[in-house]
Amino acid sequence: MAHEHFPRTPGRPPSHAEPLWNTVEVFLPSSPPYIGMSRRIAAGAMERWDGIPPEVAADTVLIVSELMTNAVQHGGGTDTPQAVGLRIEHSDGQLLVEVTDSSSKPARLKSAGVQATNGRGLQLVEKLATAWGTSNTNRTTWARVATEPQELAC
Repeated sequence: MAHEHFPRTPGRPPSHAEPLWNTVEVFLPSSPPYIGMSRRIAAGAMERWDGIPPEVAADTVLIVSELMTNAVQHGGGTDTPQAVGLRIEHSDGQLLVEVTDSSSKPARLKSAGVQATNGRGLQLVEKLATAWGTSNTNRTTWARVATEPQELAC
């Protein structure tokens, strides 16, 4: 179930609290139909948050899709009841996407053959994100995406 983090303000009910961080976190079954749900959750969250250009939101939804697909395919299998965690935070001019699964094998770039129909997900993530990597004993794969224009290197 998705939830956003809000501070607890004495004397005010939580429904009237101002967001402390723009964060959404969900735990979904490790099953292909939930990859689409993760894309919808990400897109909906970014629509609610101010200052995210549509092209950045589209790139971030693609990153979520690729990281969730990797987690479902390689992070414990689709025949296990394991949950896959998705966390997206918007702060300081960037988005941080984190996907956590039950595998301790690190995500790694692969070279896909010309005729291959898969194996390019992390190449897309590397191209679209300002940085990516793993943490949490390789159980979490993360990507950072700038929400403000970046200067291009010459």
